Amino acid sequence: MKSLVPFLVIATIASACGQGNYKSTQEKKNLQKVDSIFSHHFDALNLYLKDRSTDSTGARLPMIYFLENTTGIMSSGTITYIGKVGLTKDDIEKWKQWYNQNKSYLLWDDKNKKILKVQH
Repeated sequence: MKSLVPFLVIATIASACGQGNYKSTQEKKNLQKVDSIFSHHFDALNLYLKDRSTDSTGARLPMIYFLENTTGIMSSGTITYIGKVGLTKDDIEKWKQWYNQNKSYLLWDDKNKKILKVQH
């Protein structure tokens, strides 16, 4: 029995360390997913501002909607029957600033495929 006690202590410590690594791996994946989504939106909208012909399908509309709803910062675009169609470089900069200040409070919900805001 005495030889079993050190083994159990080592096994318990190893298990706890493994769970910590799992959590930090999950947190890294979460941060990467959230960062990837925001970066994609910022890059696509910046490309649109440089060359408006890059978005003939209106793919920017749900991106603007997502950024407005997630950040609470409205774009300066015109509202039409299909949604908000315009934005400025300043809008993107405001959204980026908000993201950089709040990214630690954002989580990727894999089940529902959306970003959640955690209260701080």
